[in-house]
Amino acid sequence: MKVVLLFLLLSVTCTHTYGQFDGYIISDNDTTRGFIKPIINTKMGKECLFKTDDGDQFSTLSVEDIDGYGYDGRIFEKRNVNTTNFEEVLFLELVVKSIVSLYYTDFGVINNSTSTIKTGYFIEKDNQLHELFQTKGLKKLAEGNVVEYVTKNYIGTLSVLLNDCSEITKNLNSIGYGRRALSSIIKKYNKCNGFEISENKKSKSQKKNTIGIQAGYFSGSLNLTGTPEFQKNADFDNVWVPSVGIFFESFGNVFSVRTGLEFMQEDFEGSAILNSDTRNATFENQLEISASYIKIPVYLNYNVPVSKGNFLFFGAGLTGQIINGKENKRVLSTIDISTNTI
Repeated sequence: MKVVLLFLLLSVTCTHTYGQFDGYIISDNDTTRGFIKPIINTKMGKECLFKTDDGDQFSTLSVEDIDGYGYDGRIFEKRNVNTTNFEEVLFLELVVKSIVSLYYTDFGVINNSTSTIKTGYFIEKDNQLHELFQTKGLKKLAEGNVVEYVTKNYIGTLSVLLNDCSEITKNLNSIGYGRRALSSIIKKYNKCNGFEISENKKSKSQKKNTIGIQAGYFSGSLNLTGTPEFQKNADFDNVWVPSVGIFFESFGNVFSVRTGLEFMQEDFEGSAILNSDTRNATFENQLEISASYIKIPVYLNYNVPVSKGNFLFFGAGLTGQIINGKENKRVLSTIDISTNTI
């Protein structure tokens, strides 16, 4: 008889806060240092998550509370935005600083009945903000066909604001809508006119590495398999056993990768009834099985931001198991042999 262990894993882990950075907030020209937790959705233009001490809870600060903040080399300024699609006060990230500057906020898309507007980038010249956006929609042709169209509104805005540098304007139609493409064209324009440039890049340290201790519960079940001549009927209790281990997690704003080592030991008790037609016999066994494991999990987690800087995550991955020790004990065995009389 061969014993196969099948396991279902439900692990609840307790870890410390991750994804925070040393940072600061500015209010009434005073700077307060502490910790910033990045906001990775459309609230980044309106809120900031801040705490002064590592052990504190994050507080949500709005554009009404502070004048700006920064972390990890990134700067966010409170600006009064009055453009085509905005008329409000927002936190804007400073991407390129010069005579002509580039700002950004994660505003996603704006949907209306006929089109979708992709926006979030702003160019500042002569102390005035101009929105850079593009529009996608559906258009019905005269013959009745419906086609999709894309209007690069930002190209027209750039053409007007950067028209004193011919090296730039002749290649504007090929400029894509994104951080790298727009920051590149703004830098080229400022260099074309001899202006000094300060660029705030997204640091590679956006990914935060964490190591810690975790504990949880492991649910195990057991199944028996045997040779084809045996028909089996096994009954074992499900067990819940504690597991402890260490983990290493590389954290990004959206995805994180976790691995580590976990140790657990579990005991099964149950009975197995094996029927052999060829031998006209029934074997009933009371079994005890003990096993200890070292597990090496690798998970990919998708992090969903919720209120006040907390994250709900969904994970999937693979787990390799090293059996450190296994003991099978047959406690009681009975045999019932049937005889046939002709």
